[in-house]
Order: sequence, then structure tokens, then C-alpha cells
Amino acid sequence: MRKPAKVPNDLERYFVERANAGDIEGLVALYESNAIVAYGDGEVAIGLNEIRDIFVKFLGNRLARRQPDGSWLWVVDQFAVSGEE
Repeated sequence: MRKPAKVPNDLERYFVERANAGDIEGLVALYESNAIVAYGDGEVAIGLNEIRDIFVKFLGNRLARRQPDGSWLWVVDQFAVSGEE
């Protein structure tokens, strides 16, 4: 079970943790059912289903790898740009 945000700063911390883990459902759980997410070039996603779709597009095809010095770099970063499939 995912921890709920108990203070506002938890939201950002959990967002980063869940995004890094590719936990799309965990990201969606951070939003109210009628939330609005602005993205791209003035586009918006309204409600959990649309927000989920955005996270699938933007996070679904990302892969990072730890480097020898302990830092992280993207290996794959592919997402759908608005209007493209």
C-alpha cells in the first residue's frame, strides 16, 4: 500500500519517487478525481483517466541507468508529443 501525503511537501517527494519507479498508478493516486494537469503546449488532462493517459505517454517509455560515479542518466526517453501517436 502506498503512503498517503500527510503534508503538502509529501506530494512532490512522492511524485518524484513514483515517477522514478515508473509507478503510474501511484502517480495518479496523488490527484483528486477531478484534478486538472496542464502539459505540453497549453493542453490539459481532466480527471484521473486522462491524467493516467498522460503519465503513460510521458513516463511509459523511459529508462535510466546508474553511472559508475553513482549519478543517473537517461538511456531511453521516448514519449508521444501532442498530436502524434
